[in-house]
Amino acid sequence: MAVIVMTSYHPELSSAHKNRLLCVSKRMRADSYDEFVTFLEKDISEQFVRMESASDKHYCAKEDSITNELAGNLINLGYDDADEQTKKNGAVDLTVSSSGYTWIAEAKLGKSNPQVFEGLLQLVTRYVKRDKQAGLLVYCQKAGAVTFFTNFSNYLKNKKWQQSATIAKDAKQLQKINNSFNSLTISNKEDYSFDLIVNKPSGVDLKVKCICLDVAHEPMDASGRAANSLKLENARLDLIQIFEDWKETDFEDLDQAKLKIALGDFLEIKV
Repeated sequence: MAVIVMTSYHPELSSAHKNRLLCVSKRMRADSYDEFVTFLEKDISEQFVRMESASDKHYCAKEDSITNELAGNLINLGYDDADEQTKKNGAVDLTVSSSGYTWIAEAKLGKSNPQVFEGLLQLVTRYVKRDKQAGLLVYCQKAGAVTFFTNFSNYLKNKKWQQSATIAKDAKQLQKINNSFNSLTISNKEDYSFDLIVNKPSGVDLKVKCICLDVAHEPMDASGRAANSLKLENARLDLIQIFEDWKETDFEDLDQAKLKIALGDFLEIKV
């Protein structure tokens, strides 16, 4: 009678699998805070590329929903914890912890330069204390993400907040903002990221990694043109953008031509 002996089979790991395990180990046991942050920033950028391949799921999603998905993805990569909306002098949008280190980020939908700048103010003047590095995540849901992100870096470089109708009204508050942002520096500028150095209210510099997510979804093929639900959401986003631009002029300069088109699209679509 033949006897069959079952043995376990352990195939040799591929180089890709070995590299993946090595990356998980580095996330769990970073040798330094700088290594932890460098790895995390790279992981967030790579996760954004993955999320952009599902723009049809994110182009009209709420800010918290996008951040929550990112947090879950980071935990799956091996970080000890990643939470959306944690308490730290307010609700911090993203907190990531591993190897005994913690990194926080503020997330904003890319509606307007002043609106994203307000998120940066939250981060720098409310949330960070002894943090040496932090992040600003910008979620662009309309076409032209790279242009928007470049314009935002120029907004910072040229100190355009000083002319903002929604930010520069109070002279005392503006002076406090200038104390942190007047001497800012921008480096490592790429299409979807740049490094920003600002001065915290404590007087110590803070490095902010600004990273852009491009989830615009306006397909021009036949099925895309016929999708009323998609057209409705994009018309809604157009109206939000028009309102943000109008608000920035203290409600004095309204682009009526754009408003007419956006309202027409929004009201005429039947779902």
